[in-house]
Amino acid sequence: MQEKNMKKLFYLSWAISLLPLFSFQCSVETLYPEFTGRVELEGICGRTVVSVISGDLADLPPNTYAASWQDPSTGITYQNVFLIANPCQVQRVLRRDDVITFRIHPQPDLSCITCMAYSPAPIQKLPIEVF
Repeated sequence: MQEKNMKKLFYLSWAISLLPLFSFQCSVETLYPEFTGRVELEGICGRTVVSVISGDLADLPPNTYAASWQDPSTGITYQNVFLIANPCQVQRVLRRDDVITFRIHPQPDLSCITCMAYSPAPIQKLPIEVF
């Protein structure tokens, strides 16, 4: 009888010791919805301005795009535009009028070093990944 209780105690302690292994959960990376955009301005030092041409603007975080912005150097007004916040993570060369598919970057590197030269751009910035 005592041997039977010892076996039960052994199996119970063994099962309890394995419990933390089964309670581990992987972290889920948030996948943001896709958008289509057009490169409107290729500024110097990575100051690239993109307009959103398709996708639900409600899915963008507040204050990350300008509903309307006028380029002071040309007087041209653009709709739904933003400055790319993480130019060092954009893995391709973007040229004016390029149409791109992008989404919000889930882990942006905002420590990118760029020059301080100025070219006009909206103050709203959005970190993106282009694919």
